[in-house]
Amino acid sequence: METTALLLVCSLLAAAPGETSSEGVKSDQTASGQAAAQEATPLAPVETQSAGDGEAEALVGRLADPSQIALPGAPTRLADLISRLIDRRQQIEATQTYWKLSAAVAEYRVCAESIGSLQQLQPAEGAPRSPGDAIVEARLAAAEARLRETEAEVLAEQYLLADLTRWAAPGALPLPADLPHVGPYDTKFQEIYGGRVPPPRAYLLDRSLPLRLRSLEMRAAAVTAATHAVEGDFDAFGRQQLDQVVVLDSIAELARQQRAFLVSVRYYNRDIAEYALSVAPANLSVARLVGLLIPPSDHTASQGEPGEGLRQAGFDEPLKDDRRGGPVRSSGLSGVPPRNEPTLAPPEAEAGEPGGVKVEPAAGEPAAGAQDAEPSEEQGAGEAPRADPFPPSASGAGKSGKGKRYETQKPLDSGAEGKTAEAPLGVYPALVDLPPPKRAQELGSTLHWSHQLPPSPGESVSLLGCLAWQAQGAHAGALVAAYWHARHRAARYQVLAQQVEQLQALDAAALAWRNRPDGAEAMLRLKTAQRGAEADLIEAELDLRIGQCLLAQVGGRSLAADWPLPATAPHAGRYRMKLELQPPQIAGLPKVQQLAATIPQWHAVLEQQSAAVLEADAARAAATGRFEQGASALGEPLAEIRQQAEETLAFLKVQNEYNLQIAEYVLTVLPPGIDRSTLAGALVIDRQAK
Repeated sequence: METTALLLVCSLLAAAPGETSSEGVKSDQTASGQAAAQEATPLAPVETQSAGDGEAEALVGRLADPSQIALPGAPTRLADLISRLIDRRQQIEATQTYWKLSAAVAEYRVCAESIGSLQQLQPAEGAPRSPGDAIVEARLAAAEARLRETEAEVLAEQYLLADLTRWAAPGALPLPADLPHVGPYDTKFQEIYGGRVPPPRAYLLDRSLPLRLRSLEMRAAAVTAATHAVEGDFDAFGRQQLDQVVVLDSIAELARQQRAFLVSVRYYNRDIAEYALSVAPANLSVARLVGLLIPPSDHTASQGEPGEGLRQAGFDEPLKDDRRGGPVRSSGLSGVPPRNEPTLAPPEAEAGEPGGVKVEPAAGEPAAGAQDAEPSEEQGAGEAPRADPFPPSASGAGKSGKGKRYETQKPLDSGAEGKTAEAPLGVYPALVDLPPPKRAQELGSTLHWSHQLPPSPGESVSLLGCLAWQAQGAHAGALVAAYWHARHRAARYQVLAQQVEQLQALDAAALAWRNRPDGAEAMLRLKTAQRGAEADLIEAELDLRIGQCLLAQVGGRSLAADWPLPATAPHAGRYRMKLELQPPQIAGLPKVQQLAATIPQWHAVLEQQSAAVLEADAARAAATGRFEQGASALGEPLAEIRQQAEETLAFLKVQNEYNLQIAEYVLTVLPPGIDRSTLAGALVIDRQAK
């Protein structure tokens, strides 16, 4: 499935500029038509009033300015490089490489600053050594190794950029002199395409750029909080109020947040380059071409030709104009729950029942080869058979059906210092004593219960409804693969939303213990973790939108309408392949033999990973309780919250692969032209039909 159908899925959105869209409309205008449209509706990065107006602008100016970094090379403007190229595809590739080099240069500075901070923790010459000095030396050695590695990466990107742009001075390789754009971007999507049908990639870029900007801004806020945390930790360490290891961890967290910010900046400018240079007229001057990518400034060759613009608001509604040039800020994070409100609990899945929908032969097929593979449900000891392994999937308006919930205990009321309370329960206490197969089944159902998706998630569609798109010529394998990938991304979003909630729940305890020696610094470290998690959530929303766009494209849906959101949960129970009942010519296929061996193995991994999730959940709850009672430092719950999120995401990844393999098996053994109800029943158990 990964090597066949998914290649088809991904290729549909990878059409380069100038290729025809799925509706047969070319994405490029004629040169004269483009020029007229460009004059009427110029693309424009929205320039902020000054470099210090926002955290992102100040941060990128500090980290990415090559004049502040001792690296060999010739600072070169972007216009000077792309002026050497005529082909638009080459200009896009060169521009994206330019920003990748810029990010590598900034990464070099991050490494150098980390080394400088670590060196401040080294003992003075001749001073007695402490046990912590060995840890400092180990961290310092690792940072210096990373600096050398980054230096090599910079050199490799310099050579690549020189090759792409036919650089004629190999003795002085290019270094970026322009700073990347970190403000709003006006795509002028409607004006540019007018009555034409945009290519699929243009739809996706137009809708994803606002999310990339929000992620970038949140990453910048996380860096700011991490910077203040390091400064506070150094002060507290100097007063002998803080352990040296805490300072080391703060330095490492600052570097991690800085790197995440630089990745966001690079991806944002990569997508701007792809979009702007794809629609720009062929006869546009180099100065104006660069003006479509970055605002006019002292760093660029642009002469200020591009006009002002508006930031795209996102998927739902436009933001107000900000024609004075300042960034338009959204009122809140999409999908980030408000602070100081009860945590939403995942559902209690109902117990399972043996059985399922059998795969029947197509009309006219002989009964001897019944191909009765079927999903299997787990049944607990002494339980009556039940039909539903999953919480009901939403088939309309984003509403979930009935289903129990594995309740999360509300955050403790920390109150005054010294107040004790019971440790909070984990999220999944009811799953702890279940046998492994049933535990995996119930955890998979819980994680795919749609209860915490972004606003305006899209048009809800069941797997059965999605398979109806085959009537319009959609490929069944590609449809199922795109469907499960989009469903997987929706579940990932909810896991990261839960992580944001768990971090926000620490606010009360951090405030209650603010008078401890490290109280102020702990609040800054918590703020850093929260901002980073919120940025992760925004990027998960972007991943979900990409998955929805892929599903819409594979299914032949209109990309101008709401994109489909899968509502059917993937299977998490065991699967009955019944290989012995398949026709010999099918059962003997090498691919079928391979899948018959690997599918049970994937479920075994799923069972083991479910145990890891429950253990991580219990450890996170215990660490949170200790912190709320003042028995541990903040670092403990922060580490456990991150660990639980990582283990849960790993479970979802395994579950997705498990269902992709099941789909590949089913599509191999079923006869061609099988009806969609039988196909859907062979993939999951349809509780709506029960």
